[in-house]
Amino acid sequence: MNICFTIPDFSFKIFTDFWQVVDKFLFENVSIESLIASPVLIIGFLLPVAVLLIDSKNKILPWDHAVILTTVLKIKSMFVGLVVFILVPLLWHGLHIRPLLLMILIAYLVFYLLMIIESYKWLIVTEESNSGKSNFRIIKRENFLSSLNDSQKAVIWSKTFSLNRNIKGFMDERNLIKIFIKNLESMTSPDANLLRNFISNLSNTNLFDPIIHEDLINFCLVNGTIISEKDDNDNIDRFEFINTVNDLYFEIMEEDLKNDFGIYMFFAHTRKFSKANNAGEVFLIRNIAARFLSSLDKSKDIHKIFNGFPNDWQITFERIENETTQGTALNWLDSYMHWVVDKNLLTYNEKDGNYDSVADDVTRELLPKIDMFTWTDLIIFQWSSFGQDENETVEHARIRNFLNGRKKFGLIGRFHGFWGENEKKLAALDHDIREREIKETLNIATKTTIFPILLNPTALNKYIKELKYYKEKDKAKKEKLEMLQKLFNEIKKHQSKK
Repeated sequence: MNICFTIPDFSFKIFTDFWQVVDKFLFENVSIESLIASPVLIIGFLLPVAVLLIDSKNKILPWDHAVILTTVLKIKSMFVGLVVFILVPLLWHGLHIRPLLLMILIAYLVFYLLMIIESYKWLIVTEESNSGKSNFRIIKRENFLSSLNDSQKAVIWSKTFSLNRNIKGFMDERNLIKIFIKNLESMTSPDANLLRNFISNLSNTNLFDPIIHEDLINFCLVNGTIISEKDDNDNIDRFEFINTVNDLYFEIMEEDLKNDFGIYMFFAHTRKFSKANNAGEVFLIRNIAARFLSSLDKSKDIHKIFNGFPNDWQITFERIENETTQGTALNWLDSYMHWVVDKNLLTYNEKDGNYDSVADDVTRELLPKIDMFTWTDLIIFQWSSFGQDENETVEHARIRNFLNGRKKFGLIGRFHGFWGENEKKLAALDHDIREREIKETLNIATKTTIFPILLNPTALNKYIKELKYYKEKDKAKKEKLEMLQKLFNEIKKHQSKK
């Protein structure tokens, strides 16, 4: 026990003796003038360098001056260094801590030398927009953005969003988006306004870049309610932020609809994240289908858009019957029916109502195996509004409305191309394909709930009876009546096979 106490005491005495020797040596050999000279020399060299740094020519991004002051010149540490340079000479003769004072002085001299070196690195960088190369300035800008506090984020990022792509190209945009997402997710209180600012300038973001696109989609799916519910209704700020995140997701979708590859990435990245997180696609489809379909009215080429649409999301009777794919198919079918019914499907004046090619093309793409004529006739007969005259039955009024109106879509059937020389075989092949399409149409129509009339045998029989005795003299309307009679008889015959 005695040894354990005497060794530390002995070591401490050696240290104090050494400290006194060094302190005395410094007192006798280091003058105050020399303590002042080195800092003055370094500061004298640093000042013109600092002026060059802050010169407007070195400002490309609107917050470059802030980057220079905080990450290159490190203005707060520089101020502390100036205090050290003043205090060390003042305390040199008064206290016996000269070794400590000298170490602090040397440390800040080294700090200032490193500051000069970093200033030089900033000044010699030659930048080119969209060069794709990282450099010293880009690294410092990224460090600055990563260190922002909540109050700074709103100011700095709002300036960044408004930059055009050429100016923003002086940074690595992939890293820029990653840092922005981390900034948003790390805020103490989610800032919906900051995200709205980003959305309003979304056209300045390179969504063609698959990495940027996927990062933004993942951010939306993590923080929004596209693939899962979030119980944050009691937190108003959080609730507002979540809704704004959802808005960003659909704004990205709107931008993606403008190009072929964009919509492919939209669905690919959404489904990739959904599967990786074991999220049900039924919930996903329920949230995006209606918005997706309503956005198609602005599109010029529906076929190109559906080139990026997942094939296994198309609606077929086979998928409706399959328990694994049933939820997906039925949710798309439900959203489609709401969308297409809202489009005012009949017109009664030849001069009014343009042909709805969007409804036509979407129907072909989303339901690839149906017969267009049969399908659209059923939709219009079931869902077009009609006025019922006095002493007129509902059945008669609905039939009258159908005969008097003109369809705005579904007037063109599918085109089937065949190669061969035997016309009879080609005609038979075409007939077989059409029969399969009609069967597909009737299966979907009678074995789902989208056409309530067809699910009620009593109502169906009333319409068949009304069609049989309905009188029409106009040739065109008479042809439509005969077509409708044939269709309902086919439906009755098809149901009897169940």
